[in-house]
Amino acid sequence: MILIVLLALFITGLMVGRTPEYVGKKIGPPDAYASALANNGQAFAGMSVNSPFWNSTTVLAMLVGRLGLGVAALALALGPIVEHLKMVAQA
Repeated sequence: MILIVLLALFITGLMVGRTPEYVGKKIGPPDAYASALANNGQAFAGMSVNSPFWNSTTVLAMLVGRLGLGVAALALALGPIVEHLKMVAQA
C-alpha cells in the first residue's frame, strides 16, 4: 500500500514539476535509487549531494538494474537450449 502511495505521489510530483514529497518530507533518495535502477540515474543529479556513500550506492543500483536484467534474460533464453541439449545427449 505504501508503495502505491509513493508511486502516486511521485507521478503527481512529476506532473506538477516539483520534487516528490511524502508527508511533507522529500523522498529524494528513494527517487534517486529508483531512477538509477531503471535508467541512467538522472534524478540523482537533483539531490545536490556528492559524497562517496551516495556515489557508490547509486553505482551499485545502476549495476544491479542493468546487469540483473541482463542475467535474468540470459537465464530465460538458455533454459530451452539446455533442455534441447539434454534431449540430444540422451538420444
